[in-house]
Amino acid sequence: MNTNDDKNAPTGNQAPKKAPDYLTRWRIPLGLAVAVLLTLNLTGVDWFRKKPAPVPPAAEAAPASQQAPLAAPSPAQAKLDPATWLVKIDALLKAGDARTAQQEWDAFKQANPNYPVAEELQRRLAQLKK
Repeated sequence: MNTNDDKNAPTGNQAPKKAPDYLTRWRIPLGLAVAVLLTLNLTGVDWFRKKPAPVPPAAEAAPASQQAPLAAPSPAQAKLDPATWLVKIDALLKAGDARTAQQEWDAFKQANPNYPVAEELQRRLAQLKK
């Protein structure tokens, strides 16, 4: 036996002992804490305090003779932004609801006669009248 051998020294195929890394122990809890803080920062604390608006009770349907005709544009439609209204008309055309799209288009032109409209949309609406 060699006197220079250290009994605590690692053997040739073992890795030397390393002091424990205390950050490794806290990596997962710190990661979870950061995730919670980021979520609160993005959503805001007020999101947790908001209460949903109460749902009003459903009114009984009026008889068919007392219901308003579908062709008349509602005042809410007249308050729509013209660009939003055009997007709604375009979506109706893409969905295949040509009748409603034509009614919306007529109401739009009545409310915004000088508003510029894309040529492609005008062309598609002109094809509906044919």
